[in-house]
Amino acid sequence: VNPDLYNGLISGRDAMISQLKEKPDSFDILSELGVIYMTLGDFNNAINYLEKAAEVSPVNTKAWSNLASMYREQKKYNKARDVYEKFMKSVPKDPEPYLGLAEMYVAGQAGGTKEDAIAILEQGYVVTKESPVIQDMLNKIKAQ
Repeated sequence: VNPDLYNGLISGRDAMISQLKEKPDSFDILSELGVIYMTLGDFNNAINYLEKAAEVSPVNTKAWSNLASMYREQKKYNKARDVYEKFMKSVPKDPEPYLGLAEMYVAGQAGGTKEDAIAILEQGYVVTKESPVIQDMLNKIKAQ
């Protein structure tokens, strides 16, 4: 991270931490802190804040998405799978958790297989009311 970006992130982090003292249940502040820590490479703090953000506002997709990405980046695939499953329960009509979980399964992550990926996408297709992005991925996987 270049010095100017780093200093800006540290400054933003400090401002957010001050604001969090006044608004400890603010989804926006918790989520933003998670993203700042993620950018700084401090994954433990990033996960901590993103988990809190997801608890505060379970229907907001941003925290779930970033949290699953963090776990995948750290190769903690079972934790990523758990996040995607919670994401599906909290925001069932969003195609993103179905797509993310299917990508992991196709890659053999979290103990998944191509057949598991197809099953989760078929489930997602029904729940999301026939999402075209899910249909597209389903077609690509079946063609492999």
